[in-house]
Amino acid sequence: MIQNPRNTVSEIVYKSFSAEYLDATAALVSHMFLHHEAMTVVQKIPEDLYLDFVKVLLARTLEDGLTKIAVSRDDNQVLGAMINEDLADPQPEVFEHLDGSFAPIFDLLEHVGAAYFEANPPTPRKYFHMFMLAVHDDYSGRRVGDNLIDHSVAMARELGFETAVVEATGPRSQKLFHQYHDFEPVSEIKYRDYRFQGDAVFADIANAESTQFMVLPLK
Repeated sequence: MIQNPRNTVSEIVYKSFSAEYLDATAALVSHMFLHHEAMTVVQKIPEDLYLDFVKVLLARTLEDGLTKIAVSRDDNQVLGAMINEDLADPQPEVFEHLDGSFAPIFDLLEHVGAAYFEANPPTPRKYFHMFMLAVHDDYSGRRVGDNLIDHSVAMARELGFETAVVEATGPRSQKLFHQYHDFEPVSEIKYRDYRFQGDAVFADIANAESTQFMVLPLK
């Protein structure tokens, strides 16, 4: 369970994710996605399974240092996270054994960018994948998400990545990345049209229309 942060924070600090923040960051990201991300909510993924999944993602990013977090200077509490990866890195083997409730989500995310990557195959330090953005509810509207994106994109440029890519799964993230950070939509899958093994698994999503695959040239 994530903690409730204090109402006032002297300063929000943005830094690279490190092992000391693993449990707190995983708890925050899991809570926000389980309660606010449309596909995750619909799939009713058990909390313990989702938390383990996020921990694997975060542990993997310790090796490359690409994930950014926001913490309060006064009490060092995690307020937000932007989980990033080099898209050319191999996926953890544990992903092959995830609970079946994850399958439609990963299938849709794979298909929404498939044509783009078929024409432009990933190679190391080519695609900076901005995978999961989460901000504590109590800090919505304080530009924590904006700053996490800015810090992540700046780092990607410094490291020589060619393009930042993201799958924006709802209207809030689509507006954030496109209107405020200049990502351009390349492709889209509407939830009402998507089928997984013949089933319209996301047709009942009411607060989002689609997932959009977006890109931002970095050079």
